[in-house]
Amino acid sequence: FASATAAGAAAIAAWRLFSEGGAGTTELFGVRESVVHTAGPGMIMVDRLSSFFRLLLMVFLAGIIGMWAMFDRGRERRGAEFLVLLLSSAVGMCLLAGSSNLLLMIVAIETASMPSYALAAFDRSRRAAEAAMKYALFGAVTTGLAFFGASLLFGAYGTLHVPTLAARIFETLSAGGGVTPLLCVALLTLFATIGFKISAVPVHFWCPDVFEGAPLPIATWLSVASKAAAVILLLRLTAMLTVAGPELSLAIAWAVGIVATVTFTFANIAAYKQDNIRRLLAYSSIAHAGYMIAAAMVIATAQTSRGAAESAIAQYILVYMFMNFGAFLALGLVAQETGSESIQAFDGIGWRKPMLGMALAMAISRYYYARLVKHMYLRRTPAPTTGRVASPAGVFALAACSVFLLLTGTLLIGPLKSAGDSASVAGVSAAPAASIVQGK
Repeated sequence: FASATAAGAAAIAAWRLFSEGGAGTTELFGVRESVVHTAGPGMIMVDRLSSFFRLLLMVFLAGIIGMWAMFDRGRERRGAEFLVLLLSSAVGMCLLAGSSNLLLMIVAIETASMPSYALAAFDRSRRAAEAAMKYALFGAVTTGLAFFGASLLFGAYGTLHVPTLAARIFETLSAGGGVTPLLCVALLTLFATIGFKISAVPVHFWCPDVFEGAPLPIATWLSVASKAAAVILLLRLTAMLTVAGPELSLAIAWAVGIVATVTFTFANIAAYKQDNIRRLLAYSSIAHAGYMIAAAMVIATAQTSRGAAESAIAQYILVYMFMNFGAFLALGLVAQETGSESIQAFDGIGWRKPMLGMALAMAISRYYYARLVKHMYLRRTPAPTTGRVASPAGVFALAACSVFLLLTGTLLIGPLKSAGDSASVAGVSAAPAASIVQGK
C-alpha cells in the first residue's frame, strides 16, 4: 500500500510539473562558476516530454504494483525487497529520459538495469535464473561499450555534455575534418547501449527469455517502461547531435532507419511460430520498439519535425502502455485459472469467459495474434483448470484497458493528439550549444 501511495503521489507531482511547465527546456545541476549564478552545461533536461513520460511511468508503476499484489503477493515472502528493487528501477528510468550528460546517461542505465537483473530472477526458478544471467551478461557488455564510447568522445572533444559535444563536432566538421572513424565507433557504442534497453535487433536476444522467465509483473514492467525511457533518450540524443550538421545527421538517419526496419521485420516474423504467449508478447514488444525507433530517423532528417515526432511518440507510448498492461494482465488471469501460459490455455476462453476474451481480442491487432483469437473462439475444448477463479479486479482492469484502447481509436483521437502535442518540446538549436562552448 505504501509503495502504491508513493507512486500515486509521484504521479500527482509529475502531473503538476507537466501542467504548469513551460514550453522550453531547463537544465539542472550545472557547473557552479560563482556564488551569484550558475553557468555551464547541466546534467538533466527538464521539459514537457520528460514530465509527460514521468507521469505515465508513475501511473504504470502503480498498475504494476497492483498486478504484483493480485498475482504474487500471497506467495512472496520478500515483498519489501521486490518493491525496493522495482522503485529503484523506476528512479533510473526517470533519470534516463532526461539525461543530457553521457556519464549520467550510463549511470541512469545502470540504475534502471541492475535492479531489473535481480527482479528477473526473483522467483528463484531455474528458468528465471538463466534468463536473468543472459540479461545481465548483455547488460554488462553494452555498459562496457558505453563507457568506451564516452571515453573516446571525451578524449576527442573534452566534454560529456551532449549539446556541447554536438557544437564541438560541428566546429570540427565545419573546419573540414569530416566524420572520423573514431566518432563513428564512439557513437555506435552509445547507440548500441540504448538499443539494448529498447531491445532492438541485434541486441534483443535477452528479451524473449527474460519475458518468459521473469515474474509476470516484471515482464510487464520491462515491456513498456524500459523501452519507453530508452526511446525518449534516443530521441533526445538524436535531436542534440543533429546540431552537429547534415553530414552526421544523415549518417544517424541511415543507421537508425536500418535498425528500425530490421527490428520490426525480424520480430514480426519470429513471432509467427511462438506457442508461449509470453514469448509472443516479447517479440511483439520488440516490433513496437522498431516502430518507435523510426521516430528518431524523422528527427535526424529534419530538425523542424522534432515536435511532430515527439508528439507521435507520446501518443504511441500512452496507447502502448494500456495495450501491453491489458495483454499481460489477461495472460495472468488465464494462467491463474488454467495453470498454463501456452496458447492452448486459451482454448474456448472466448465462450467460457466472454468479457476476458473480448477484452483481449480488442487489445491485439497483428496477424500472428489471430492464432490466439482462433484458440479463444474457434476451439471449444475447455483447457485444464487449477480450480482457481480469475480475479474480478483483474477482469475489471482488463476491461478498462480495452475500453480505453477502443476510445483512443475513435472518440478520443482528438484528446490523444492534444496530449501528444502538449508533451512535445521545441527543437534544439545550435545557438545555445555554441554559446556554452564559447563561455567555457
